[in-house]
Amino acid sequence: MASATDNTRRPQDQAFKAIFSYARMIEDALRGYAVRPRGPLHPRTVAALDFSTLERLPSEWIGEGFRRRQGDQAWRVCFRWARGWSDPGGYLLILVEFQSGPDPGMASRMAGYAAALYRELETAGVVRPAGPRPPVFSLVIHNGRRRWRAATELSALVAAPAPPAGAVAPRTRRTPDGLRRTWRRSNSATLTSRLISSATGRTICWRAMRCPC
Repeated sequence: MASATDNTRRPQDQAFKAIFSYARMIEDALRGYAVRPRGPLHPRTVAALDFSTLERLPSEWIGEGFRRRQGDQAWRVCFRWARGWSDPGGYLLILVEFQSGPDPGMASRMAGYAAALYRELETAGVVRPAGPRPPVFSLVIHNGRRRWRAATELSALVAAPAPPAGAVAPRTRRTPDGLRRTWRRSNSATLTSRLISSATGRTICWRAMRCPC
């Protein structure tokens, strides 16, 4: 999603959005890059997902000040034990964002997108105002030439408090930037990334995030 100061989209961003509009690409991205040690998800968590239920959601929601926001992509997938979409703990929400360059505030943005998506679910009656929310997993796909050196945790953007106040700092977890030029899995996501890198000279960086809002 473009920031307020960046109203232009680079061609490769649109290409990635088109390629990753297919459920198979999202599945392969999760299997290949979101599982430990590359990502934060436990292998049993991904194994428990029923990818036949993977479906794309509207990625537009109402933000603060009643301004409509447009995300890149939002998906949901059921766990195998789920009783259906009515069970908040029975499915996983997936937010996908495409970046042509590092964004110093990306950790904060992704947390904001997750919160906005929760508000939309509440407005639509999918979740109760005081009820539990489904877990959110965020994936940022960075295809720029510059190495990603922005904060990888939301807590890294918070000024260091005195020790007694340390517990109030918001926390989300993200994987370190160690996925560049690593092509160890031959799935559709890897092969597509390799093809685009070869054609454009850009390195694809997968940044898997878990946003426990």
